[in-house]
Amino acid sequence: MPFLEHLAELRKRLILCISVLFIITVVVFPVSPNVLNLIIHGLINSDVEVIVLSPQEAIIVYLNISILLGIMLSFPVFAYHLWAFMAPGLIERERKLFLYILISSLILFISGTLFSYFILLPLMLRFLIGISYVVATPLLDLRQTSSFVLGFMILFGLVFQLPLMAWVLTRIGILNTEALSGNRRYVILTAFIIGAITTDPSVVTQILVAIPIIILYEISIIATKIAK
Repeated sequence: MPFLEHLAELRKRLILCISVLFIITVVVFPVSPNVLNLIIHGLINSDVEVIVLSPQEAIIVYLNISILLGIMLSFPVFAYHLWAFMAPGLIERERKLFLYILISSLILFISGTLFSYFILLPLMLRFLIGISYVVATPLLDLRQTSSFVLGFMILFGLVFQLPLMAWVLTRIGILNTEALSGNRRYVILTAFIIGAITTDPSVVTQILVAIPIIILYEISIIATKIAK
């Protein structure tokens, strides 16, 4: 196709994807309080109260949840249109590789969110809430708590992409095992900095965040060896 026809096709597909996202977001909005309740109270003990500090706070949180659900549920549509737009310009081997990367990325993202929800977040919240009882009765703000939980789930969904990214970059000649191994000390430092930024700056929470990142980095080194 000529360049302008490519742009027209891309525009049509983007409009369709955005429309699907909008429709799904509107449809799931009524159930967003139930989803939020499942997420928050599945992690927090029943004796800890979750409060709102402003009249509009709950509705804003529900809207954020519905948008996030809309993105997740409309991902197959996004993936299909991305595939349909790019596949005609790829050879058979490249099509298989692109499809493999797309599916693997989705699986790794889901694995990262599940890991953070079922393993990392329970440990962190139990520790952080537990030390609060020493000096005060913890009352958790709905907006900040939901942002903390969902932010961590998304963060580790992205962090779990590291081995796949390393494999792809090695396959196309941008990355190599020696480069990853040589920068290990900087990655360890960065992992602890991420732990300090995303949580309260305590040693326990930094370790809980940094260790999975470091392990994934080591898996990324193995992935580059496989790709090589």
